[in-house]
Amino acid sequence: MGTALDTSNRMANPEPIHSSSPRGSRVARWIAAVIATLVLLIFIASFFLDSMVRSHVLAAMNEKLVGYHTRLGHAHILLLNGSLTLTGLVVVQDAHPTPPVADLPKMAFHIQWREVFLGHVVADALLTHPHVHINLTQLRAEKADPVPLSQKGWQDAIQSIYPFKINLFRIRDGEFTYIDTDPKRPLHFRNLSFRADNIRNIHYKDQEYPSPFHADAVVFEKGRMTIDGKGNFLAKPLPGMLAQYWVENIPLKQFEPELQRANFHVYGGTFSSKGKLEYSSKIDRYEVDEATADGIHLDYVHTSQTAAAETQRMNTAKITAAKVTNAPGVVLKVHQVNLIHSELKFLDEASNPHFRLAVSELNLKATNLSNHLSSGSARLNFTGKLMGSGDTTMTGVLRPEKNGPDFNFDLMSVNTDLTSLNDLLRAYGKFDVAAGRVSIYTQMSMKNHYMTGYVKPIFTDLKVYDPQKDAKKPLLHQAYELALSGAAKLFKNQSTKEVATKIDISGPVSTPNLSVWQAIGQFIQNAFVKAIVPGFDHEVSQAKSAHS
Repeated sequence: MGTALDTSNRMANPEPIHSSSPRGSRVARWIAAVIATLVLLIFIASFFLDSMVRSHVLAAMNEKLVGYHTRLGHAHILLLNGSLTLTGLVVVQDAHPTPPVADLPKMAFHIQWREVFLGHVVADALLTHPHVHINLTQLRAEKADPVPLSQKGWQDAIQSIYPFKINLFRIRDGEFTYIDTDPKRPLHFRNLSFRADNIRNIHYKDQEYPSPFHADAVVFEKGRMTIDGKGNFLAKPLPGMLAQYWVENIPLKQFEPELQRANFHVYGGTFSSKGKLEYSSKIDRYEVDEATADGIHLDYVHTSQTAAAETQRMNTAKITAAKVTNAPGVVLKVHQVNLIHSELKFLDEASNPHFRLAVSELNLKATNLSNHLSSGSARLNFTGKLMGSGDTTMTGVLRPEKNGPDFNFDLMSVNTDLTSLNDLLRAYGKFDVAAGRVSIYTQMSMKNHYMTGYVKPIFTDLKVYDPQKDAKKPLLHQAYELALSGAAKLFKNQSTKEVATKIDISGPVSTPNLSVWQAIGQFIQNAFVKAIVPGFDHEVSQAKSAHS
């Protein structure tokens, strides 16, 4: 009975059960204290290592770089998670150290723990507000250096900073500035963001371009740029990539300092485009789906001082074009390019007097431009006003070159005010007009180095001699203009009051390896520019024959 009662009492009033003994609690607290102490010691030790890490990073980077060196304000390594942070990193060009070419306020490296759990010890790198700054002097020094930029050790220098291979690379709020000859017109990119992942090709190994990347920026304060693509940064002998791009509302006036060296001047206008880019050891592909320049005013100025340089640039362009024409590993294609609400001018400052030719209210559309014969013919259409008055249209067909330029075009310009061409008339014919209009009709084709074409100028309501306007001119010059005026009147179509002639321009092209644009330029110079003067000469000679 007693035993049974004791048992029931114990069951009814069980004794408390202790989860651990006092000794176990002390051991746990001791272990926690040791861990905390170790963490604290490691944390404190991280700061004592900073100076050594800074010296190591500087030495490693400067050993890898060629033609450049770095300065570093501070380095901090956190042993607890293996992160490394650099602050105040500056990159300087040895030849021209001022200003620095790059200022990196903060550069952080971390272990990519997500990949560690998958068996890959790799890192990510983040650049916060980096600013790359290059000027014309530094750019010229770089071009003159026999060691190309790709062999200056940039990748090795970055990789030497951190012991683990970089698998994720990011730029946050970056800037890029290039200053040519005018500090007030820099080429400036801001709010630049960039992200490239899977750089070590850990994933998607079966894909040709396994590493996705993205970039976007504000361009020249008003425009936007976006690039989305995939790359293979480990490809040999060169990294490869395939990307789509979009650019919108890029202000073209910012390119004025660079264009000046090629005799161009740009005033206003914006540029927008979208397309694809592919670059690898197998292929170079640049495919523009659409490109549009809106409101651009572009001048080309020819001078006697720059004539030799102009010829050299043309020859260089011709050689480059020949290299890529039908090249199997190079694909250059423009599906459509547009110039709208624009103006183009040619100014000849080598002639006496200087003259200009201008087409305003220009709208141009070109389609299917390519460097490969298999792509078929390109087509060109434009409308505008010659010298602000002559309604002008042009249509053309261009075929990729195989045996020299192969193209044809038709051009018509109607009712251009002749007085706006007086400087041209003085330069080529040594006379001017008091009134009149000119319409020009021309056709041209070229194939197998043979040019066929004509130009037909029609002069309307001509008045060459004006007694009041020409009173101060030399007497012989007055007589010459009076003879021109009389000849025009004698040969005028009485029913239409027009003076007309047709000039044939056909024959083999003597210049070897002539490019398409050189051929068109020569035709315009020989036919369009000079057609007005030969037209007068033709009328004068026939008038003299009629008198005799």
